[in-house]
Amino acid sequence: MPVSFILSLAFPEYDTATYPNANVGQDSAQIVPASSDSAKTVRTNFGYYHGFKFPNTYTTTYNVISDKYIPDFIYEGDVKFSTQGRCGGMAYAALDYFYAHKLIPGYASDSEAPPNDIPLSRYILDRLHDSLDISLLGILKALGSIAVSASPAGSVSSLEEVPRFVYLTIAPNENKFTILGKCGPGCLPGVRSLTNSEIPKATRLIDQGKPAVLGLVAASSISDIGKNHQVVAYGYTYDKQANNQYTFYIYDPNHPGKEVKATWYPPNVGGKLYYSMGSKALNTYKELPSWRGFFVEDYSPKTPNVFTDIDFDGVEDSKDNCPTVKNPDQANTNGDDLGDACQMSDQDQDGIVDFRDNCRYAANPDQKDEDNDGVGDACENIIL
Repeated sequence: MPVSFILSLAFPEYDTATYPNANVGQDSAQIVPASSDSAKTVRTNFGYYHGFKFPNTYTTTYNVISDKYIPDFIYEGDVKFSTQGRCGGMAYAALDYFYAHKLIPGYASDSEAPPNDIPLSRYILDRLHDSLDISLLGILKALGSIAVSASPAGSVSSLEEVPRFVYLTIAPNENKFTILGKCGPGCLPGVRSLTNSEIPKATRLIDQGKPAVLGLVAASSISDIGKNHQVVAYGYTYDKQANNQYTFYIYDPNHPGKEVKATWYPPNVGGKLYYSMGSKALNTYKELPSWRGFFVEDYSPKTPNVFTDIDFDGVEDSKDNCPTVKNPDQANTNGDDLGDACQMSDQDQDGIVDFRDNCRYAANPDQKDEDNDGVGDACENIIL
């Protein structure tokens, strides 16, 4: 099996706060009254606002040491490859902070992910690896299930013994090689039937007040496996009258600060998981890419112990008197709760910031103070 093929399976490339009143980390589910007797809505105490505020714009570069993995006569030097996004890591890490009753770390930019070398980014990368859980043995099992038509269908239909992203990527949309319409020995279970079997797992978790990490499947060939995605479903609505429709409420690392909805119709042959965002009534509705199906990830919480320092000044955010501007000296001239570096207003627009200006109400870039009383000459005759 080519090394490049194995590496392509390892990491998906599709990828890319303020908090409302919420009880962070509570485990109870809330059943919300729905519009009809045939509908039910359940939400956990997790919400999109518990996710990271910055978007999933990560790029990760990996080095493969040729001397160790590839003989020198084939290639000399290091082999490098890059992947885009850490969606699974961000989904797992967001839940880690939720269950640990900790506010999720912020970052100074709302438009890009933090640098790869800070502790928070490294933690997210570690959790990405946990979320994928792909091994060479699992890959071979998945490929064998497709290649050998006589293999028992049960080993695939449970999705427990093979890497699910790998199998669902190369599986057909509908069951193949069925016997009298049933999927028996030699059948290749399709993405739709396997997704239908995952719905009870997702709703059962949410009913228990536990958000579910979902692996969304878009790819239909190994070369496109990077188009798959990972998100957190924290609620759902079931509507029997609307063709047994399930609508999941999603935190998607690609859309921070927004609630994404994902709708699935179990009876519809050839259907998809339809992604949308916003409200048609408010003219904010946006159609997003649809997915072939999904499965429930095997998430287990970890307690994050990450030193966060979003301005990179060596002072932990919780102890930094100006966490968004580098100020390793923590200077605080006026002794209030905010460091000098964050008090950058210049009311008189003379180029001297207020906390350093001896006359902040009148322009005096020269800062003259003839009587040396701490009040600039330009302010001596100003009555406040």
